[in-house]
Amino acid sequence: MRFPSVRQIRRPVYVFSEDGKQTHVDKFRGILKHSPLKPAKTPDPHYLFIFCQDDRDYANSLYTALRSGMASFPGSHQFVGLSISKDQLEPCRLPTTCFQPGNEKQLYSSVYAHLEKSQKKADFAYIIGSSNWKYHRPSPYGAIKAALLQHGVPSQMVTRQLLQAGSQFRFAIPNIALSALAKLGGVPWLIQRSTEPPALVIGIGTTTVRNPTGQTKERYLGYAICMLSNGLFLDLSFFGASTSHNEFLPKLTEGLGSTLDRLEKAQSKVSRISLHVSQFERYDTISAIANLLGKRKQAQPSPVPFELLRLSHDSSFTVMDFDDPGFVAEEGSVVDLAPRHSLVVMEGRQEKAAWRGRKPVTLEVHREYVSNPSLSFPDSLRDVFHLGFVNWRGFGTKTKPATLAYAKLLSERVADMAAVVPSIIDSIETNVSFGSSLWFL
Repeated sequence: MRFPSVRQIRRPVYVFSEDGKQTHVDKFRGILKHSPLKPAKTPDPHYLFIFCQDDRDYANSLYTALRSGMASFPGSHQFVGLSISKDQLEPCRLPTTCFQPGNEKQLYSSVYAHLEKSQKKADFAYIIGSSNWKYHRPSPYGAIKAALLQHGVPSQMVTRQLLQAGSQFRFAIPNIALSALAKLGGVPWLIQRSTEPPALVIGIGTTTVRNPTGQTKERYLGYAICMLSNGLFLDLSFFGASTSHNEFLPKLTEGLGSTLDRLEKAQSKVSRISLHVSQFERYDTISAIANLLGKRKQAQPSPVPFELLRLSHDSSFTVMDFDDPGFVAEEGSVVDLAPRHSLVVMEGRQEKAAWRGRKPVTLEVHREYVSNPSLSFPDSLRDVFHLGFVNWRGFGTKTKPATLAYAKLLSERVADMAAVVPSIIDSIETNVSFGSSLWFL
């Protein structure tokens, strides 16, 4: 094969039924027509609305939109099967002082106390917040999220700014309902595959959390996001909470080895095991993972081939199509630079839609290790591209594979919470319930 070479991966078809017969080429219209593939584990949840006492009207606006719908969104119950009514609601109105900078501990304690005193445990919480919170750490969001997570309550924040912008909110409300479904254990859709079994995909990441007071050293935490290449989320594993990187690396490889052992036993019908790491991981971290895979191959040869892919979302390469008036490459275009090095256009021109001037998104993929050299690299690239269409955070998310997108979200959520409650890192590592849902979306 000569390099570079160019080929094309087509968009996937989405599946909305267990037997695979209900399909659609559009995620949003597919749910409207067929309903989600699997309903939430709690279809009639008890909701907690958390908001500043001055934001009552915003909380009411969110509730009304979820109950009655707006624009093309028919309402939470009709769209994703999650009922919502006044009988299912419980407000948590907090004084303005709780949300002032420097009062994150007070806010955490207030939410925690409310949860302890509630006669009925909340199944899901909606938080009315501010878009400015993302610029601060510690933040009110981290304080609320930490209190909720320690009580096992998934949540979704909706900002006042979004609720004020009606034209934006009507496009966002389907994503809000979708996220609630996923966090409550539902499966919106999966990717249609051929008769070949899916791959087991593990997104590996690390996060460094610094104590804002400077009284303790930074903490390192590793995690593995486990899913199938058709988009089905399996679980999360956390390991390696340490105060130094030298202490962290052996804990990371030991924890990852245990995770692989567990998954190989539980997921026997997979075509391959594909581990994904981000370009932003330290070289010695990637090297340690590759060494672990090499040792596993020598110690216990597995009938299932496995590989390690390094994914660079912010690639310095740009793929251009000189046959297009704007030189924009079609999404799904693949440029093979070498046998183990390729570029994949995650977001680009579609044949039936005009490009709107954004920079196309090119993903750079390096295969760092493979247990069997005959394992198809093009099949791995197809799975990487299709994983861009199974991010259940929203309908328009496709610029990153879910493994990368989920890893970034998870790192941000852990850092937000640990900035207020540093001990939550140890809780996350030891409490298995934190690994059973997509609470970080």
